[in-house]
Amino acid sequence: KQATCVAYGNIEFWRYGGKCYSDPELTNEITEESTVTRATGKHSFGEWKTTKKASCTEKGAETRKCADCDATETRAVNALGHNYVKTVVAPTCTAKGYTLHKCSRCDDEYKDTYKDATGHKWNAPTYTWTKTDTGYKCTATRVCANDKSLKQTETVAATSKITTAATCTAKGVRTYTVAFKNTAFKTQTKRVDIAAKGHKWNAPAWTWSGTTSATAKFTCANNKSHTKSIKAKITSKVTKAATKKASGVRTYTAAVSFNGKTYTSKKTATIKPTGK
Repeated sequence: KQATCVAYGNIEFWRYGGKCYSDPELTNEITEESTVTRATGKHSFGEWKTTKKASCTEKGAETRKCADCDATETRAVNALGHNYVKTVVAPTCTAKGYTLHKCSRCDDEYKDTYKDATGHKWNAPTYTWTKTDTGYKCTATRVCANDKSLKQTETVAATSKITTAATCTAKGVRTYTVAFKNTAFKTQTKRVDIAAKGHKWNAPAWTWSGTTSATAKFTCANNKSHTKSIKAKITSKVTKAATKKASGVRTYTAAVSFNGKTYTSKKTATIKPTGK
């Protein structure tokens, strides 16, 4: 039996007839006391096991236990100390930059190596026109190059005036203007075509040459210098027959077709009495 830290053991021996022998042949008699081995007094401790984890700032503890008895040993484990991980935070337009040192095991942190805020660096503005029920509006936008999430916008309804009047045959121009409050944005103008008015023809003025020829002259109400003359087609019929003693009447009708309509003018001539 193997002796332990606290228990006696014994060597291998043979017992016969109340006597003890060191060999199975029973040739070497020994005393029973000599078979006993004393307790070793040395514990058979196992591996150290953590009973309290060490933190960055506090010590921990480990314990091990004897395999042969209830004896235990405890020892302190040194505090780990902070394990700082460095992160560089770049400056923004409005906030300083810095280097952050944060412990990977706890919430302890500190900052150093500060850098001044960069300030805004605005890109050139862009302008967007939008049609409204009453005209146009314009939106100016500019974005900070240092932080693209930062932008400035301003929307203003445009004022307008006719800078070139439309005529019967030529387009006109209406100019829309927007002036922004933010002085970083420039005044914007937009030119929009005005459709030509087209001719608005008055009723024709007729010119007869005797009863065989007639001309209809149309004048544009929008521009009196615009005229159109059309030679008419003449037809005639007796509207009152002549008698032996009384005159009759022949009516001449001049007709022209213009701009989808037909216009007429009449002229009469006397028919002499027949005298018969």
